[in-house]
Amino acid sequence: MQAQQIRITYKKTLLIKQLNFLLEQITDNTKTLIEDPYYKSLLEQIETNKKELVYHLIHNLTKINRLYRIETNQKTLISTEEDILVALDLTKELINPSSILEPKDREYLRLLEAHFITKTFKAREASALFQLKKTQTWRILVKLIIAGILQRNGNPNKGYIYQFPIDPIELPILD
Repeated sequence: MQAQQIRITYKKTLLIKQLNFLLEQITDNTKTLIEDPYYKSLLEQIETNKKELVYHLIHNLTKINRLYRIETNQKTLISTEEDILVALDLTKELINPSSILEPKDREYLRLLEAHFITKTFKAREASALFQLKKTQTWRILVKLIIAGILQRNGNPNKGYIYQFPIDPIELPILD
């Protein structure tokens, strides 16, 4: 996959986060509920930090479409399959960013996650882990940076330090 497509995907995920934040600001404080057991179990399989973002988007989409949604006695709107599918479609790259990578690069990502998910590392360490040359490792790391999966800090003269980013937007869990 080309670097430009990866950049577009990453920008889309940032826009989804901003959209979700704006929707939260302009809609009222109505509660929503997902009743369908299939979609409940499907959504439970998403990673915790990403699950909250998806639930927020479903919540806000349900509130926007409130005229077409069923309201319970407790003033709670029922989220429909449409709300859930639109939210999942909008957030598919965010839920699984490795899906935008080639299969070979996904394997390298899994290796990095297994060894360095909470630590910083240098390209030399990744090269030893991959058992590849420095230039081959550099190409892989650049793809992961462009996809937004890795962050690079440091000085080119002293060597870059890589790490997995911590999501700066922390949203509260909805009822």
